[in-house]
Amino acid sequence: MNVILKGAYGNMNIVGANDASCKYYGWTKEEFTGKKLFHIATLSKEEIKTEIEKAKKGIQNRFISRHKLANNEIRNVEVNSIPFVTDEKTLLCLIIHDITNITAVAEKLQNSEEQYKAFFMDSPISILIHDKDTGEIIDANPTTLTMYGFSSLDKLKANEFWMEAPYSFKEALEWIHKAAAEGTQEFEWLNMKATGELFWERVRLSPITINGVERVMAATIDITRRKKAYDALMNSEGQLRSLLDTIPDLIWLKNTDGVYLSCNAKFERLYGAKEAEIIGKNDYDFVDEELADFFSRNDRRAIHASSVKRRIVINSM
Repeated sequence: MNVILKGAYGNMNIVGANDASCKYYGWTKEEFTGKKLFHIATLSKEEIKTEIEKAKKGIQNRFISRHKLANNEIRNVEVNSIPFVTDEKTLLCLIIHDITNITAVAEKLQNSEEQYKAFFMDSPISILIHDKDTGEIIDANPTTLTMYGFSSLDKLKANEFWMEAPYSFKEALEWIHKAAAEGTQEFEWLNMKATGELFWERVRLSPITINGVERVMAATIDITRRKKAYDALMNSEGQLRSLLDTIPDLIWLKNTDGVYLSCNAKFERLYGAKEAEIIGKNDYDFVDEELADFFSRNDRRAIHASSVKRRIVINSM
């Protein structure tokens, strides 16, 4: 399920939601558009603003959070954020993946050996038990065999499904050692089924003791659909950026207050600054007041005429 929300940077308003979002959260599209991000996230407003700033600056685009549904149920989610520009606004596209099951199962199985026995066989989550030193697969539940496409544990153990770095056995063993020494580790992993089909997993490694022996448990879920949706959005954004940077004209985007939201490489050269330094500023930060006033008047006329703005740069600049 690919839950996609669109939110505005400045005011944290939710401005759009796909059908999967409505089904997952329990609100209609109309109800969503009247909410802010802090209505669904359990973080404080300041914490949400901090995460939005990290996403905007490209520092971090994946977050683990807790979201509240319409029925007040709290779910653990993984949030992938993609900034994009549309209709003169910089928005944040949030691809949300529910990871409640994987975290809940892992926590329950850590609590006691009795719970381990009770949940292991019937769990809807793929569970593998590894030797904490060698990484050898000690056990796997039926969900794992189905997910990987094997008919028995022995066939799973005998399979050489390791990829090239960074998804080789060497990296996998490093993660297992880290989980054994430092505690729970979470990451994404590219794996291969018995048929040779590649798929993406969300992996949670946890240290666990079974019959007095220390092991590392891997609880995993298939996130291939979510990854494909994310990659498609990133590819679309990248293609648009490449197009803008190869067009010989000056291209920029402002909001109705004259604040820059985006620009292409040629516009960067005009102002002698990188896009990151231009975004959030206006003409008065780069040119003299008289010329900035001229640009501002042109912008207002363009807005009033509901026309597409295109500035002709004169030599006197």
